[in-house]
Amino acid sequence: MSYFSSFCFSSHAQLWNLFVLDVLVKRWALHSLEYQSISVCPYLTFELSINRGVSWGMFSSSNPYVFAVVTAVVGLFLATFAWITYAQKQRGQCSFAETLVIIGGTGNFFDRLFYGGVVDYIHVHYGAWSFPIFNIADICIVTGVFLMVAQIFKKTLFK
Repeated sequence: MSYFSSFCFSSHAQLWNLFVLDVLVKRWALHSLEYQSISVCPYLTFELSINRGVSWGMFSSSNPYVFAVVTAVVGLFLATFAWITYAQKQRGQCSFAETLVIIGGTGNFFDRLFYGGVVDYIHVHYGAWSFPIFNIADICIVTGVFLMVAQIFKKTLFK
């Protein structure tokens, strides 16, 4: 069995430590960055931002009904994706990437329920350019999606 295969089929329980880390760092950000930002270097700042929308603030609204609908859709998607991933793993398929997406999605979904929006705090910028503020859960989601796309390419290109 190759390294990749053993990586895919090992238990992913330890990945949930990323969820715990995300929760702990978000709590730190809520308490430490409420009135100030922390500049780590000229290109990286920790600053608090509450995102009431989804990726890059899309569908953001101060209307509580819009927020509730967006949150319900996110929760439904997350539950459906988790069920599909569970079925995939039961069939013996690799679910590492999907697990990362579920972990990140769960972290951000909990934020929506408990804080009224997703707690973001990592700001990468250079001069006038600024990347949207993000968090550890977002890193899990993006990494998981990237790995899923890589798996699709691997399957289609190397049949």
